Amino acid sequence: MPLLNDDQLRRFAERGSVVIPNVVPPPLVQAAMQQIDRLVEQNPPPPDRRGFHFFWEQNPADTDPLVALLQASRAQEIAESLIAPLALAKLEQLQVSLNIPVWNHRPGGPHIDGLKVTEPSGRPGTFTVLAGIFLTDQSASDMGNLWVWPGSHNVAASYLRQHGPDALFD
Repeated sequence: MPLLNDDQLRRFAERGSVVIPNVVPPPLVQAAMQQIDRLVEQNPPPPDRRGFHFFWEQNPADTDPLVALLQASRAQEIAESLIAPLALAKLEQLQVSLNIPVWNHRPGGPHIDGLKVTEPSGRPGTFTVLAGIFLTDQSASDMGNLWVWPGSHNVAASYLRQHGPDALFD
């Protein structure tokens, strides 16, 4: 049985994203939630904080419950199927992104992640794929802080073909 059906593959190609429910088993979600609780306890957001709050882990250990969301579920296999015949490199960074209510912010437009850091060669510090693993239901508007702009990857690709990669630094 294929990892993704034709509709999911088509949606990924057209939109640049795809939602695949129930990829991560509940015990992995529970362990990750406990790890997030520890992160918040060790370094809590300011009491008056509303909206997004991030925790970043650089070069996380394979034993980290947050890494297990990707590596011990079908998520990594699915991501790799989308970039085949290439493969994913070792995970260099993970982000825990919280949305502290009430925060009804709606961004005015897209941005491209990964362009602020450059490689030693001067190449933009981009990445192959972003895997957002939701640990809570997103059953209504304004419940999270991951925004997807369907098709924006095609607009960016067209612009870069026309203007070249140095246009990113203009």
